[in-house]
Amino acid sequence: MNQPIQSPIQSYDQVQRLLLALKDGEKSPYDLRSTLNIKHRPTFRDNYLHPALNARLIEMTIPEKPTNNKQKYRLTAKGKALIDKEVTESEEPNQNSGKKSL
Repeated sequence: MNQPIQSPIQSYDQVQRLLLALKDGEKSPYDLRSTLNIKHRPTFRDNYLHPALNARLIEMTIPEKPTNNKQKYRLTAKGKALIDKEVTESEEPNQNSGKKSL
């Protein structure tokens, strides 16, 4: 099966969007596609879902039945840590603005 060719940066941005969509809890593939405004299932699977699963940033709620129609996805500890790190880094410059260093 041919995999789409993407730059690592593009793939990272897509995975990051997926992680942010899951920060409030488990979601079905349909809910994730809806949240991310993606209609094409193969695009979602190849560019968002599989890279996040392969990096162990998300996990299936029913791993023994990957094609179960009740399948949902959730963040792993690694995925939560990545989101927390990015939120912290994005807030740091704002915390120091307006303060003079000695």
